[in-house]
Amino acid sequence: MNYSSFCEYLLAALTNQMEHGVTISKESIRKNNNVSLDAFIIHMPNVSSAPVVYLQPLYQTYCSGSSIDKIAQTVLAKLKRELPLSLELAEQARTLESARDRIAYRLISKKENEELLKEIPWTSWCDLAIIYYLHLGVKDDRQITTIIHNNQAEKWNLSPSELYELAKENTPKLCPSTIGRLDHLIFGWDEDEDRMIPCDTGLPTLYVLSNQTGINGAVCMLYENVIKDFADTLDADLIILPSSIHEVLIVPDSHDKEYEMFRNMVRSVNAEDVPKEEVLSDELYLYRRGSSGIIRWKPCDSDNTERRGTENL
Repeated sequence: MNYSSFCEYLLAALTNQMEHGVTISKESIRKNNNVSLDAFIIHMPNVSSAPVVYLQPLYQTYCSGSSIDKIAQTVLAKLKRELPLSLELAEQARTLESARDRIAYRLISKKENEELLKEIPWTSWCDLAIIYYLHLGVKDDRQITTIIHNNQAEKWNLSPSELYELAKENTPKLCPSTIGRLDHLIFGWDEDEDRMIPCDTGLPTLYVLSNQTGINGAVCMLYENVIKDFADTLDADLIILPSSIHEVLIVPDSHDKEYEMFRNMVRSVNAEDVPKEEVLSDELYLYRRGSSGIIRWKPCDSDNTERRGTENL
């Protein structure tokens, strides 16, 4: 069965088992980096929130041997588990008073999200955009969020700079940062093990910076003093590789002018291994101890690292 037929049969299976008054529409949902994903939107009477069911993963499950009836039952069970939380969260975002402490920020590509940025308040940072959202909670290690659009910001009478100040204070509390060696992240570590000790392989040690859920954690490099304190701990300047919207990789800077190699590595991984909707940037960032912040490396300034990139907050 092809994808189109699968969607039609699944829609019929779900509709037949929905309660009276519930309707389902198939829509294309725009995600990060202008990626569009097909989804069923579940419209329930007297409910302001509408659960979203993405279809491509379900089709892959079908192609792996699962029946449409079984997939429909899985979807219905998930909706039943999540609906009460959705109703509660909708109320939390209704007024500025209830939402103020939940305003947070994350990083996305400016170039790949031009259409989205016309609809939302945002702040420029290097080649990236800081965007604002409401952090409504975490369930099953998953952040529950909603992006703040222009009409919502206008209703609350909040400018991008005011949103930035709120998010700058809230986000580290809502999504605490975590940092450790890449090999520890992959293979695990003992609780008593020091995550900061460099590898003894003779190769550069890669560290991962994200938040504790591992979702939209690249923004942790903007947290106050996180990068500064890490550089001081290692007693080294830093090279920052934007691994994805979820995390960045950090390597101590040996000042061997290996920046082009690292940037090419970022671009290669983005092109071959990172889903398009999770790509953050093809650029490379540097942090110099004693400087005012992170800068973007520019090849044209390769003989003067102190002057590379001045696009920071």
